[in-house]
Amino acid sequence: MDHPLQLLANGLVVGAIYSLVAVGLSLVFGVMRVINIAHGDFAMLGAYVAFFAWDWLGLSPLVSLLPAMAILFLFGAGLQRLVIERVVGRPLLASLMLTFGLSLIIWNSSQVAFTTKLRGISYLTEPVTFLGVTMSQSYIVGFVLALILTGALFAFLKFTAPGKAIRATSQNQDVALACGIDVRRARTLAFGIGAALAAAAGTLISMTGFIYPYMGFEYLAKTFTIVVLGGLGSVAGALVAAFAYGLLESFGTAMLSPRIAPALPFVLLIAIMIFRPSGLFGTSVADR
Repeated sequence: MDHPLQLLANGLVVGAIYSLVAVGLSLVFGVMRVINIAHGDFAMLGAYVAFFAWDWLGLSPLVSLLPAMAILFLFGAGLQRLVIERVVGRPLLASLMLTFGLSLIIWNSSQVAFTTKLRGISYLTEPVTFLGVTMSQSYIVGFVLALILTGALFAFLKFTAPGKAIRATSQNQDVALACGIDVRRARTLAFGIGAALAAAAGTLISMTGFIYPYMGFEYLAKTFTIVVLGGLGSVAGALVAAFAYGLLESFGTAMLSPRIAPALPFVLLIAIMIFRPSGLFGTSVADR
């Protein structure tokens, strides 16, 4: 078994990348009460933007990160305005089925456009050793960037006028509307930000692992578990749960087996749902 510090470092790095996807998904649900099954596909699209920017233009992922986020922000905002807005305020099953259909469209279109070939970006692969922990530079850079972007989201939500509008819409849409907040604009902005953060995660994944068209579903399954663990709509809860998930995955794989470890977060999920159905930091959907 690897040294505990190595396992801790691996879990924190993976958790930081998961957090980018999870906080975006949680933000969307908190503001819109929409379950976005296509959210994982946004990460996949962001990964391919980074890959082709590197393959065709020779741009490093650090350079293509912002363009990938901008492209997916515009894609997500447009998708919300044209399609997702139609199911806001309707039962959760409506958004579930709609976004499931969108996911199938994106997934199948990506298989045709990109093929099913495994791809990845060979970037900053040199290992670095510190305190007995060995890790490639790409993982370290990915960890730092994930923390910076997550921190930027929290600062945006707390200190900027658009961020406060998003928070107000999330807390009580009717009161926000009465206060003069353009709640539809806040919903569009939140959905676009969620897509941009997923794209950032995809970019980091492209330089730390393989990318493929159906990777979106695999990351969605993990992310949805994280969001439920943290509490539906709780951005802070999603962040804490993402790191917990990453650590469980890391230590579970080393101490048990790669086949059993993926089930551990779901065991934790079942336990939390029994004793705290709203998640660690969330409120019951029935209370919304």
